[in-house]
Amino acid sequence: MRKFASRLFMLLLAVLIARVESSEIEYGAVAGGARVEVRVSEGLAGAAPRPLLLRRESATCVRRGSTEISNALLALKRLSSELLLFELKLCERGEEEDICGIVDIAAGDEVEYTGADSGGTGYTLNFKFENEMVIIGSSEGVIIAPDGVYEYLEDGVRVKESAAVKLVESLPPVLTGLNSYNRPYTLTAEWSELPEFPGINWYQLTALHTPDSSIIAEFAVAVDLSSVYRIDTDLPEPVLIFGQERMAVVTSVG
Repeated sequence: MRKFASRLFMLLLAVLIARVESSEIEYGAVAGGARVEVRVSEGLAGAAPRPLLLRRESATCVRRGSTEISNALLALKRLSSELLLFELKLCERGEEEDICGIVDIAAGDEVEYTGADSGGTGYTLNFKFENEMVIIGSSEGVIIAPDGVYEYLEDGVRVKESAAVKLVESLPPVLTGLNSYNRPYTLTAEWSELPEFPGINWYQLTALHTPDSSIIAEFAVAVDLSSVYRIDTDLPEPVLIFGQERMAVVTSVG
């Protein structure tokens, strides 16, 4: 009965995903061996092209003038045509700070992010995208100011676990199983090598229902944010819910 329920979940997941509004990139699931995707165009015909940095699937940028004692890296991962996940890694004379969040880029090439540090002090970050660079400004409240011009360095990102958590929390509840009915919950993350995905580094996330510590769902998030799988123990196999298929293809001989 449990095996039947898990296969039914996979089938329902594939059906539900076709109803999720998405960008040209990303939401998908595997059910019955079939890949289900939703793709829409990036913009209306005749619209002004977005800065190249916003058209990349993911990118790493470095702050202009970075040195060994004062430097900053910016990781960008496009979640959809509207949402952009960012991670700032800041270092200033031996002190380090990481800032991670999601901004809405649908309205234009200048966006604002409002956050708070661990003590509850609020701050604002301003992003202005221009072709292959982004200008960042900040208000008071940030421990290490990220202000400066960040220039494109390379495609791809390698993020910390906080960005993996942000990505999972941004996905539709029909895919993650995280919704108002099972709140409050916590998401824990640890680095992992999974046998199903040889040669790829992952963060293994576990969603725990806070009152009783029961497991709601489990996820594998690639450190480059290229893929997210549901890896619940009662599923017959991992289920892709975001990004690229990364499971190893096993061929039997004989």
